[in-house]
Amino acid sequence: MSTRRRFRPSESWILEERIALSTAAVADVASAATAARNLQLTFQGTFVTVPPRGIGGGETTSLGGTARLPRVGMIKLEGALQSNASLAPQFSNVKGGLIITVPRRTGSAFLSISGPASDLSPTRFSAIPISFQVKSATGVFASFASAHGTGTLVLHSRPVGSPGGLISGRFTLRLVDA
Repeated sequence: MSTRRRFRPSESWILEERIALSTAAVADVASAATAARNLQLTFQGTFVTVPPRGIGGGETTSLGGTARLPRVGMIKLEGALQSNASLAPQFSNVKGGLIITVPRRTGSAFLSISGPASDLSPTRFSAIPISFQVKSATGVFASFASAHGTGTLVLHSRPVGSPGGLISGRFTLRLVDA
């Protein structure tokens, strides 16, 4: 029959010191994640708005642009927004989705956009207040998962006369995490 021996470590370690070290590391990771979530982006690019195809129709605006994200570089934005001024005010709001990607790197983010009823086909200039929520984020955008906030979409249209009745021009989209 073997004798039972008591475990005796060769060095004395105080458990409290080990716990304090591990929580310090967790605090560093948490503060880094909070800093990463401090989202402030300004996208610039072009837009094309397709006017309604008849009475009661809505307009759709396609956006394509870029921004610079610290420690990542140039990121791309593509998506579409819809608005239908012929509906009742509670249903005529601006809504849509935008996809953000990084060329030659993995990861993407999908943003759900909403805002008050606005003119997506301005004759010269339109500033639209919006709110956004990151619905999904992978890769380099993983730290922004479930982020939400506000922003402003500014549309500067070219002179009217575009082919097919399309309204096109340049946009600036500023997003700020709440």
